[in-house]
Amino acid sequence: MRARNDERRARAGLEALVEASPVGVVVFDAGTRMPAIVNREARRIVEVLGGPGCSAMDLLVDITTRLSDGRKVTVDDLMTGKTVSDIEVELSVLEGGSIRMLVNTAPIHSDTDNVEAVLVSMQDLATLVEFERMRLELLTMVSHELRAPLTSIKGSTTSLLTTFNRAVIRQFIRIIDQGANHMEGLIHDLLDAGRIHAGTLSVDPEAVEVATLVEQARTTFMSGGRRQIVRIDLPPDLPRVSADERRIVKVLNNLLSNAARHAPQSSPSVVAALRDGNEGTNTLRVEMHVKGVAF
Repeated sequence: MRARNDERRARAGLEALVEASPVGVVVFDAGTRMPAIVNREARRIVEVLGGPGCSAMDLLVDITTRLSDGRKVTVDDLMTGKTVSDIEVELSVLEGGSIRMLVNTAPIHSDTDNVEAVLVSMQDLATLVEFERMRLELLTMVSHELRAPLTSIKGSTTSLLTTFNRAVIRQFIRIIDQGANHMEGLIHDLLDAGRIHAGTLSVDPEAVEVATLVEQARTTFMSGGRRQIVRIDLPPDLPRVSADERRIVKVLNNLLSNAARHAPQSSPSVVAALRDGNEGTNTLRVEMHVKGVAF
């Protein structure tokens, strides 16, 4: 009896683990060729094909599965006892949608070594494609942002090797220091991105002037070689705000960059701030306006 209870607990724990898996999992019974277990992610994937109100169990029977070369795969093909790793397939239903998946299969053998079930795991390739797009976008952004301070540092060090004018030397050293600070900020941004993904990002708010934050953001924006005109239009009586200065300056700089991308160089970006809510609130909203469009 104790062994049976232990087995039930182990099975319940395994089923809970499979249900919570971020990867779609389906177990097909070898005798009936029907799905015996369908976890939450697999139901979500399948129901995307059939639309709202469709049963995942019913749709799994009607789904057509094709390899990337167009060959059709049936449930009987899965019951051969072979293990399949990382194959790209397309799932589709009649008069429904289709979705590209990355699929792995593994047979489950009985005590007599017969295939009694087949475990199929599937992962939506759209998620992987979006992750790859975001990764490439991040690499492109980082390489672009690093190029400006590196160019300044390299140009300054080259000039330092050929000049003996003390004033010029001090100017080049100042440029190198600013470029190094910019690169250090980029490294902090990359670390912050990792902390956001891990849910461990912490902030250090303090009382600061909005005008100071905006001016720092404009300085950072212009030091990156931008030619866009930035006009600051802030009310003189703005209260101090509680904010993490470094991170808010970065947010404002990103807003300026986004605004600049949506307008020609001849159109200035205007930075404005206004109270957000009822009179007396301490909440402020900062906006970037380009040709009437707010960011």
